[in-house]
Amino acid sequence: MSAVRRADDRVRAGFDRAARGAHYSARAEFVGALRIIAAAYDADQKSQRFTQSLSAGLAALRESRDFLRGGPDHPELPIARIAAAHESRILAGSELHDIGHEAAAQRYREFAVGQLAGCAAGEPVGSLALFGLAKVAQVTSSGPGIHGSEHIDRAAALYRAALVANPTNFCAANELAVLISQRGHLEEARDLLIHSVKISPQATTWHNLSTVHARLGEVRLAEQAKAQAESLPPAQKPNSAPAVEWVDPQAFSQTNSATDATLATVPVAQTNPAAAGQATRQPTANSARKPPFDSFRRSLRR
Repeated sequence: MSAVRRADDRVRAGFDRAARGAHYSARAEFVGALRIIAAAYDADQKSQRFTQSLSAGLAALRESRDFLRGGPDHPELPIARIAAAHESRILAGSELHDIGHEAAAQRYREFAVGQLAGCAAGEPVGSLALFGLAKVAQVTSSGPGIHGSEHIDRAAALYRAALVANPTNFCAANELAVLISQRGHLEEARDLLIHSVKISPQATTWHNLSTVHARLGEVRLAEQAKAQAESLPPAQKPNSAPAVEWVDPQAFSQTNSATDATLATVPVAQTNPAAAGQATRQPTANSARKPPFDSFRRSLRR
């Protein structure tokens, strides 16, 4: 069995477990898929570069949380003291004294994006594994003492890595746009959504693009994007649903939704061909026999 096939099986298992609420187990499957890809490329190139990139990216993402511990039970420590205990060596010199805690965490996340995207080696299944890790990050807490919405920033970094690893991952582009729009980065969100609809025009994404255009005061473009969403068949228009779901990619545009004031996330999980054309459907044990994301994966080009 090829490395890509084995990685594909791990990604499929990850989305199946996530659908059942076993998020930590799902995370292990997604990381396992990345390890398979990295090891295969290292063996082919007689190096350790890909495996080292994976380890460095995961470590930086994990360690970025240390800068965000606060509150009575977890007072903020000096940046230099926090960084000294890390495996990652990202900050140095005057930065250790001049940078703030939020900015330090962001530097670690930026480093992680490059490392994780690199370890995926341009493989679409690697991009899907990173997408899965991002979805899991959105629904799991950051840990005790970590303030703010760190898990959302971590998810955004993982979506960005998935998109860098494979720019045709239109779902990652939509998800990243949703998250960064919440931080006020509307111009970048607009560009990501335009990128997404160029690859695969979906009602959910057109709806999101209309919302972002409206927030930017681009009334005419907002109306045009809204018309594009409304021109799709009724079964493909956004409906009311939770913000994060694990469903068939064929049901991508049939679920999740938003009002004119909110953005919708893309529901993606494993493929169940019988669900095509139906309403939202959770993956089942039977669907685990099918390769994940068949139609979605085929739309991702290397």
